[in-house]
Amino acid sequence: MSNKERKRVAIVTWKGGENFGTCLQGYALQERLISLGYLVGLLPDVPHADGVKSWIQWVMSSVGLMRLRVWLKRKHDFQTNKRMRWERKAYRTLTLWTQWQLRRLVQRTDCFVTGSDQIWNTYHHFMPMQFLNFAGKKKRIAYASSIGTERFKPEYEAQVKEWLLKFQHIGVREQAAVRTIADLTGRSDVVQVVDPTLLISVTEWRNFAKDAEVEIELPRHFIFCYLVGDNPWYVDQLRAVSDKVGLPIVIVPACENPLFEFEGSIVYRYATAVEFVALIDRADFVCTDSFHATAFSINFKKPFVEFMRFREGDVASQNSRIYELLTHYGLMKRIYSETSTEWTMPIEYGKVSELLDSDIKRSLRYLIDSIER
Repeated sequence: MSNKERKRVAIVTWKGGENFGTCLQGYALQERLISLGYLVGLLPDVPHADGVKSWIQWVMSSVGLMRLRVWLKRKHDFQTNKRMRWERKAYRTLTLWTQWQLRRLVQRTDCFVTGSDQIWNTYHHFMPMQFLNFAGKKKRIAYASSIGTERFKPEYEAQVKEWLLKFQHIGVREQAAVRTIADLTGRSDVVQVVDPTLLISVTEWRNFAKDAEVEIELPRHFIFCYLVGDNPWYVDQLRAVSDKVGLPIVIVPACENPLFEFEGSIVYRYATAVEFVALIDRADFVCTDSFHATAFSINFKKPFVEFMRFREGDVASQNSRIYELLTHYGLMKRIYSETSTEWTMPIEYGKVSELLDSDIKRSLRYLIDSIER
């Protein structure tokens, strides 16, 4: 297929930064679309109205001065620069500084795909671009877009409804979002699909992680710990996990909880998304409250235990996405419990993998059909 025949697809999502799940979902969707033969670029942001500042930024970007400016600002931060080097290598980023550039991009693009992660979580933020409000008459597709919570924030519902009705195809990550969007818009064609990270096989992820640069000496056997929440009860729960599993703990602090430590653990602060994947692959056991760390554990067939990040009844709780993932694959017993040790038992991954394979095939068919028809 020549470049002239290949469809141009622009992904609209969070590019990542310090959150590994966010980094990897965008990368995974990009790479799978490329492997399917599309010309792909990732659009993490759209410019504001044209002005002198945006044109100056465009000129500086054209001659490489914007990258130099960022490097000079952060040159003493080893962790940030390591991450930035990976992002420059990994993403095919469509950087826009002016509305003129945006208009040209829309003209040249066959379809826009928004997703995944919690880009539609209006309790966390409200970003019109994530609903493709700028896409004009071009095809709009949602792939694994997540609301994260049980509903949209009431004050945004009318605007969200207007934008969602302009999508040709909507695929969301959680079944609860299917119901929420159907109730809001009256649409009956919303479907549930897997997170983009699950579209990438273990073999492909291992090839991705072969470039990992782990600057510390790791134990031969260990528990990998990645906790996003900053909850006081995590320390006691982690102590119980360590005692039950009987292995040393390697902690990669999440950007939302950068100072988390545990007595006697090994804390590795210089991980990028590459090391994150590599450590999950090498670990004997995973302890997390993260959706994506859980998804990777399932993909890599790892035993894991799930901590619940939010208290029940919290209106902004994101626990539902974890419950749904675990329920779908018959893994609810992996949730940490003080009164039961079932979360320490081996996981029979035969049936899990069979269902996951079926979900992946169905999700890929949705993605291809949405672009092609």
